[in-house]
Amino acid sequence: MTIRKFDKHVGQKLRLARKNSNYSQKTVAQLLHIDINKVSRIERGEQSAEFQDIVQFSRLYNTSLYYFLEDFSNKKKP
Repeated sequence: MTIRKFDKHVGQKLRLARKNSNYSQKTVAQLLHIDINKVSRIERGEQSAEFQDIVQFSRLYNTSLYYFLEDFSNKKKP
């Protein structure tokens, strides 16, 4: 399903940005005032990140919104 692929893509990008920022999931959860389980589920692609979530992550990681969306393709690979 395309939505699940998109969620996994965004989650992978969020995890990479978090690690590049040297934050733990616990620290991110505390700084953004969200549950650590939500951070984990979003990063694993098990929960969709709402637009406002992505905006918050983007600000925390000092990266553009586009970063989380770039390179996504729902086309089937040959």
